Amino acid sequence: MRKETYPRNKGWNRLGMLLIKVGQFNEAQDLYEILLDKKRTTDVEKASIYYQLGWVKDSKGENNDAISYYQQSIKINQQILSPTHVNLADSYNNIGFVYSMVGDYPNALLSHQRALEIYLETFPSKHSDLATSYRNIAVVYAKMNDYSNALLYYQEALVIDEKNLPSNSSDLGDSYLNIGMFFSKTGEHSEAVRYCEKALERAEYSLQGNHRHIQVFRNALKHEKKKCKLFSCCSRKEIDMRSNTKELLYDL
Repeated sequence: MRKETYPRNKGWNRLGMLLIKVGQFNEAQDLYEILLDKKRTTDVEKASIYYQLGWVKDSKGENNDAISYYQQSIKINQQILSPTHVNLADSYNNIGFVYSMVGDYPNALLSHQRALEIYLETFPSKHSDLATSYRNIAVVYAKMNDYSNALLYYQEALVIDEKNLPSNSSDLGDSYLNIGMFFSKTGEHSEAVRYCEKALERAEYSLQGNHRHIQVFRNALKHEKKKCKLFSCCSRKEIDMRSNTKELLYDL
């Protein structure tokens, strides 16, 4: 999830943020470029404007320009803010998403990890932004097909979610399902089934019977049970084959 920052912005800068929220990206860009050209613009204001221009370009799908603006915001903030300031973390977070969009996963991972380091210094251990940051890293690892590390970070997010969300929360069900899918990717199908069951249980408790999420969870559970059964059968056949081979070799 991309993050809005600079909540204390006022006047024209605040108007630009409102234009972004309602999808008037060209108007927001024009406004921020005018503000950037003002002679008395401070470094703090420039960092904010570059950040918002990055957001505009990101929203328009102009990824390379978005990266450039986010980098300029980060460069200024590194000079004027403490290394653990949350505005820096938010910039790292957003540029991480854009790097991921263009397939630059190493830089995406590095950016999200930098954001997480700052959030860990800034927020209490069960803060929801920490859970989001762990998930961001998990998603990048998954895109890199590194499902073991993706699973580790998703489990860190789940620990926080379980502290913050009601036990019957459908959002918690989504977390269980995602972890189940990562277990499936790593070949741990019995664990995948267990987490899919937990996801379905939460969904059936908190959502109406015809809600599409319930059917998604049911299908996922059904699919994982089939895979679990299939892989269990394969394992037994392999064991039987190895056992028979050993007996034949022994007889010889």
